[in-house]
Formats: sequence, structure tokens, C-alpha cells
Amino acid sequence: MTLNQFVNKYLGHFIDYDGRYGPQCVDMFRQYVDEVLKRPQLPLVRGAANFWDIKDCGWLKITGGVPQAGDIMIWDDSVGWGYGHVAIFLYGNVRVFYSLEQNFPSGAPVSINKHYYSNLRGWMRPC
Repeated sequence: MTLNQFVNKYLGHFIDYDGRYGPQCVDMFRQYVDEVLKRPQLPLVRGAANFWDIKDCGWLKITGGVPQAGDIMIWDDSVGWGYGHVAIFLYGNVRVFYSLEQNFPSGAPVSINKHYYSNLRGWMRPC
């Protein structure tokens, strides 16, 4: 499945990948890893911000420049009630970007939203 097919399939829907805590941003990320990236899942984390802390040679961590479509955006724990946030970069430039995400704002289904780069830990890309 491509990124565009994933967007078309889930936009406006809820994803509860693990069946726990209701549909969260991490659930959409894990569904994307399964269906588009076809990679093993990263370990369980306390919150989305903690994906950044995982030592895994299968993911490149980036903090500068402009992300590529499909990169995984990771916000720090100053957002998302202390858990951070995770989304999939769709397009943008050095000032603003649009991403696919769930539970932003809180309780929202999968949607496309505009963001600035504030409070980001960075983004991850499979390598």
C-alpha cells in the first residue's frame, strides 16, 4: 500500500490498532508501519514522544531541513497531555507542514492538519 492509498483509506476514520485506550495517534502510526512500511513494530512506549528515545538502527532520526513525505513526525512531551504526539508528514517547507494524524485535536479521527515545527523532537525515516 502507498502513502496516498493509506490516506484515502483512513481519512475521517478512527484507528484503534491495539484495542486499548481508544483511538490514539500511536494507533495510526502503528497501522502505517504495518500497512505501508511493512516493518516490525517498535517496542511499546509510554507516549508518542518516547519513540524518539528508542535505540533502533532501522530508523534514521533527523532534526533539520525539510522532511520527506512519509516521515514520522515526533513531538515532545510538552504536547498531548504529557505524552507527545506522532504524525505522518505529507508535504511542507521549512516554515510549515501538513501531516496525517489522529487524535489532533483530542478525540479527532484521522485528519490532515497544518503545523509549525515548534515542540518537535524531530522526525524518523526508515533506513
